[in-house]
Amino acid sequence: MSIANQRRSHLTTYILPKFGHRILSSLNRIEIENWLIDLKKTVVSEKDNKKVVTKVPLSNQTKNHILYTFRIILREAERESLVPFNCLATVESLGGTAKSRDIFTKDELTKLFPADLVQMEAIWGRKEYAYMFYLLATTGIRVGELRALCWKHIIWKDDRNALLIEQTVKHDNSIGSTKTQKSRIVVLTKRAQDYLNDWLHVTTFDQMRDLIFFGQDRSSPVTGRTLLNHFAKALQTVEIDTTGRNLVIHSFRHTYNTMLKPLMPTEVLQSMTGHSSVAMTEHYNHPTFDDEYKAILKYQKALDSLD
Repeated sequence: MSIANQRRSHLTTYILPKFGHRILSSLNRIEIENWLIDLKKTVVSEKDNKKVVTKVPLSNQTKNHILYTFRIILREAERESLVPFNCLATVESLGGTAKSRDIFTKDELTKLFPADLVQMEAIWGRKEYAYMFYLLATTGIRVGELRALCWKHIIWKDDRNALLIEQTVKHDNSIGSTKTQKSRIVVLTKRAQDYLNDWLHVTTFDQMRDLIFFGQDRSSPVTGRTLLNHFAKALQTVEIDTTGRNLVIHSFRHTYNTMLKPLMPTEVLQSMTGHSSVAMTEHYNHPTFDDEYKAILKYQKALDSLD
């Protein structure tokens, strides 16, 4: 769902039914906060061949999205002098209640990424998706960072190629800086390096700024929906049981972190995954890319254990 459609859904499903008849200047933050806390959604299920309608609380994450939509409305109203001030300007977001992501087992990763490239391509639908998800599984980068990778971001080295992670695809499909506003180096496994070299010869890019994996054209990121579809089909193809498990694309990042945590120092892993910490800042003191590359390369054997 696009951001515009999501905002429209918040408006028509929640905001207008409750406040559509009200004069904007009559709204106050207390009543909106109380309404937001009690928000529920309608769930229709079947029991004994009968439809059962129940109301369940919205997650805090969804409530925060609705709050943001409401803020936009009141911010524009203030700008147009329809209200003296935006009463939601200082309302804090609700605490997160997002479900924790589960991780893949080593056996499941082997099923998803068999050594035989023909088999792996059949699982993921097309070669580029096989390569994309393998990169996610063996680099720990975020999916937005993967979608924003350009050929200029490959660091060609004699010992081992690496990726410069300096941008990401945002929710509105624009490309901007990373979540932490910082760049970092991620060293590739041997197999990931081979896949990128193969894809280089398949796609034959025109400019260094071209996206490595792209959608409609070389400057348009592949859509998140497309990746979700290939991810779901791959899990189904290799018969990974997701019952009671929250396996999402981001689970590859959690799996990567879990597998490498015992094999390398925390600060090195934090550097590669882009998790900020005071200890990391003090330890490296803004290292150059070459320094960071050399520090990570010491743990090449640990990285290759992911292949």
